[in-house]
Amino acid sequence: MADKRPKATQVEATIQEGVSEGLLRVSNAGPALLSNRVVVSVGPFGVRIAFTEQQAGGGEDTAEFRTAVVMSHEDGIRLYKLLDQLLKPVETAIAAAKADSENG
Repeated sequence: MADKRPKATQVEATIQEGVSEGLLRVSNAGPALLSNRVVVSVGPFGVRIAFTEQQAGGGEDTAEFRTAVVMSHEDGIRLYKLLDQLLKPVETAIAAAKADSENG
């Protein structure tokens, strides 16, 4: 069965479109934290996105805070559109792989 997942270079090219080399370098300069739970709050002045990590087998009360970001509504909408654009092919590939495994 052929791997239908998008290649990393395809995703990287999409992300890098319109991003300067300097900004790309800065955005990759620090560590990335693992997060498997996300809580989004929309308030009158912006959007807060909190990232937590829940250990396998632990309940929600065992989740540990990792980081949070706050942004304007406009930036939140831009993030939503960017994630939708980047993850749509991944979602399609996952669905296709699941269908393949269920059918054969």
